[in-house]
Amino acid sequence: MAEHYRFFDSTADDERVYTADEFAEYFRRVLTDGIFNGGTNLKVETNGTDIRTYIQPGYAWVQGYMYKIDTEPLYLQHEYPDPNLDRIDRVVIRLDKRLEHRYVRAFILKGTPASSPVPPLLMRDENVFELSLAQVRIIKGKSYIEGPQITDERLNNSVCGLVNSLIQADTTTIFNQFQHWYNSRTVVYQQEWADWLAAATTQFGKEWTDWLNVRKKEWADWFGSVQTNGFISVVDKSITYNIGPGGDYVTLQDALHALRTVRIPWNVVVTLAIKEGVHSYSQLVEVNHPDGNRIYIQGADPIVTQIATVGQVTGVKGEWLVPVTVQSSAGMKVGQYAIIKKTTGTGDHYAHQGVWEIVSISSNLVTVKNLRRVNDLFPASTVTGGNFTVLPTTIKCLNGSGFRIWPGRSLGLIKRLAIIGMKSNAGSAIVATSGAAVDVSEIGVVGFSYGIRAREHSHINAYETVASGNQDIGIFAGTHSSINASGVIATANGYGISANDGSNIYALSSVASGNNTNGFFASKNSHINASSSIASGSLIGFYATETSSIYATGAVSYNNIGGVRSRASSAIDASLAVVTQNESYAFLAEDSGSIYAPQSKVSDTLSPSGADYRALRMGLIYCNGFVGTPTFSPQLNVEGNHNAMITDRVV
Repeated sequence: MAEHYRFFDSTADDERVYTADEFAEYFRRVLTDGIFNGGTNLKVETNGTDIRTYIQPGYAWVQGYMYKIDTEPLYLQHEYPDPNLDRIDRVVIRLDKRLEHRYVRAFILKGTPASSPVPPLLMRDENVFELSLAQVRIIKGKSYIEGPQITDERLNNSVCGLVNSLIQADTTTIFNQFQHWYNSRTVVYQQEWADWLAAATTQFGKEWTDWLNVRKKEWADWFGSVQTNGFISVVDKSITYNIGPGGDYVTLQDALHALRTVRIPWNVVVTLAIKEGVHSYSQLVEVNHPDGNRIYIQGADPIVTQIATVGQVTGVKGEWLVPVTVQSSAGMKVGQYAIIKKTTGTGDHYAHQGVWEIVSISSNLVTVKNLRRVNDLFPASTVTGGNFTVLPTTIKCLNGSGFRIWPGRSLGLIKRLAIIGMKSNAGSAIVATSGAAVDVSEIGVVGFSYGIRAREHSHINAYETVASGNQDIGIFAGTHSSINASGVIATANGYGISANDGSNIYALSSVASGNNTNGFFASKNSHINASSSIASGSLIGFYATETSSIYATGAVSYNNIGGVRSRASSAIDASLAVVTQNESYAFLAEDSGSIYAPQSKVSDTLSPSGADYRALRMGLIYCNGFVGTPTFSPQLNVEGNHNAMITDRVV
């Protein structure tokens, strides 16, 4: 039988050489696998703003090999979620002894989307051994990860565990002796405990009741004193304050100032109801309340009707006069703002969608002023129907800015308001900054630099919001922020919907029309989910650049200069997309950008020199199952244009 021994120095006549695995085998006899110490050592966490997780600094021990993250957290990028099913990923430390690898590194094991997802299995064989630090649940359609989605597995010995010594003494005899003594005394101790507990329960019960009665009286006395001396007050039930001339407060600023010393419990809502009419504010509305998430700001009930027809458009760009025949104009007034959405018809009828000022009313003929600035001619179209919603409450922001949510604060709701800027020297209609959060719904914002803006790790829920005629961007998320913008409309802005600098926007079923530059624009490691959305009448409909991505399955890009464009190592999923009547190209992938466009439909690209599918400089387009007879540059399945490729081959 062979004998093995190690480790000894070499001599000139007897060289002793040892492998890395022989050293690891030595340590495997001494220490178990796992992480050192627990605490935050190699703990998996998230910023809650994107689809990444990160591992805290620390040490691990894997089959005798050491792993270390030194001073800064290690960030790992998860793949984006499935639109319909959850999945569970695992964050693992992998030892790989194969010659082509020879490392210990952190990886993400991607799970399989399912109605009841399970985590992927760990790999453990003679060459590869994995420790699981955490499970991460990737929720369907959600473009960021929050803390509750992470399950810590570091202390689970079956998949990770803590490093322990394998050197132990045999304590079996000592344990058996202790067990015999313990069993013999248990009956005696149990009876003594029962007797003591019965007596103590009676005594402690009386003492507890007496103590509690004293504390109740002290609390009642204190609460009464602070209520009367004006130092602080507490709202004990939900309440509504009317805002405007003759109301509880003249302005929103007055109401928020009065609430500054009022605590709002978790089960109470304070509603600031702004009366119908035009309210002109010369100061910014700032929300800086610790219980701001329980403050709701809302306007009067909207007037809702349907569009019958739209007549001949007159005027000039930026001031188009659009006559709209509605089923009923009852209650509408000149100077109010109307939201037009969900239009039906032919041609670029999306150009009519947005929030527009009412300039005249004659019976059921209501004329609105459309601020579209693209081209000298208004797009030809026929409108056969749509929603026409008038917002009776208007806030005019004379200083150029609307609402600001202070860093780290939140506001529960802004609803049913037309928020109007001054166009020049304008800030943002609603801005959340430095970790702030706000929900908005059924509002229209017009005439600012930015319509809805989240920046510096902030979040905005902006359901059914409409941004029109804003100089720079209608809906904007920047610096690792996020916006849930399902069903929004962004028309006649500089950019329509834009995410920048590691930010995310969820813009399912949204419309971006008639914007001066791009409809949907993602840049600098950002992501937009624009499934089933529509981009029309802009420079580029859907555009991703600088390692960004857009999810545009089932989307429509119509009547733009360019339909869908991906560049600079970015990616766009345009499966089932319809791209038609764009001037220069339907799809363009360039500079290592890629477009995944199976079953896409392309028609009527207007420029004779353009190509429907175009790839340049290592760009890649996959278009298996394309519909129609499009043109290609380079030719289909032939490399060209500086190592670019367009292919319909199944991969």
